[in-house]
Amino acid sequence: MYPPGYTHQPAQPTWQQPQQSKPKLPGITKDFMMTLIWISLSLFVAFCGGLHMHIHAYRYDLTCDMTKCVYRSSDKPPADFPRSDLLGATVVPAARGTGHTLKVRYNSPAGSRFKVEKHLMFTPHGLREGESVLYNDDVAKYVTKTTDSLHINSSHSYTALGAACMLFGLGSAGMCVVLGTWSNENAHRAKKMH
Repeated sequence: MYPPGYTHQPAQPTWQQPQQSKPKLPGITKDFMMTLIWISLSLFVAFCGGLHMHIHAYRYDLTCDMTKCVYRSSDKPPADFPRSDLLGATVVPAARGTGHTLKVRYNSPAGSRFKVEKHLMFTPHGLREGESVLYNDDVAKYVTKTTDSLHINSSHSYTALGAACMLFGLGSAGMCVVLGTWSNENAHRAKKMH
């Protein structure tokens, strides 16, 4: 018997259900991580080499016939002008690199009474001396109407630094594929334990 006013409370169990531990992700070995870093850096160097060649690539083209001249460039706005506005050319030192380049002079704008002399530069990295002199002679012959056609073309699609970076990066990535550690030993151990 319980005294008046006493409320019976059932006893709480002292044991608790054991909590299940959460499965842990298998660890990554140091060799596997170094292989991923190696191939990532190699591909990044190759990408930078290709980007360097793309940025420093250029193309300049001047084509003239009996009536007009058309100038096209990979990094400058195009220019079209009549043959009579072409004044001549001058061999000048290159802005970058070694050698000389060609500066073609012409009047602009076409069809206007008041014209301003402008110039077109070919290859900032420099032409071979014989090449620049030959182009200069071709312009002089066209201006003096010794010939009725003129074509000057200069292009460069690769750089030594960019090619070296691409070669080194791709070669290093190839070696990484062959010699790198691609199997995660910790993951294999975890699977065997389960």
